[in-house]
Amino acid sequence: MTRNKARTLRDQAAGLRREAKTTKLSVDAAKLRRDAKPMTEEAKDLELEAKGVKAKVVMHTTEATELLNKRMPPEFATWGIMKTRAYAKVLGVLVAQQKRIHPNLPLATQAINLLLNHQAWADDLLPRLAAITTVPRELPSAST
Repeated sequence: MTRNKARTLRDQAAGLRREAKTTKLSVDAAKLRRDAKPMTEEAKDLELEAKGVKAKVVMHTTEATELLNKRMPPEFATWGIMKTRAYAKVLGVLVAQQKRIHPNLPLATQAINLLLNHQAWADDLLPRLAAITTVPRELPSAST
C-alpha cells in the first residue's frame, strides 16, 4: 500500500514536470517544478519506509521458519499419514520461500498461518495440502 502511494505521487510529480516543459511562461514552469519536488521527496520517503517494513517481515518470516522447522508439534505421533504429509509439504513451501532472495511474502505468511492452525484442518483439506508443489502460486485455504 505504501509502495502504491509512492508510485502515485511519483507519477503525479512526473506529470507536473512534463507539463512544465510545455508551459510557455517560465514562471509557471518553475511553479510546477516547485510543486513536483515535495511529491518526489514524499515518494522517496514512502519507498524507504516500505523497504524497511519488507525487511522486518522477511526477518520475522525467517525466525518463524526456523522455529517451525526445529521440531514437529507434540501431537504429531497421533496424526495419520495424510496430515503428516500435508504438514511436511506446507513446511517445505515455507522453507523454500525463506531460502529465496525475493520470497513471496503473502505465500510465506499463508504457510505460517496454516502451520500454526493445523489443529483446525478439515479432512477434505488434507489431500489438497499433501498434493501441493514446493513453490505453488497459492495454498489451499483452511476455510474452503
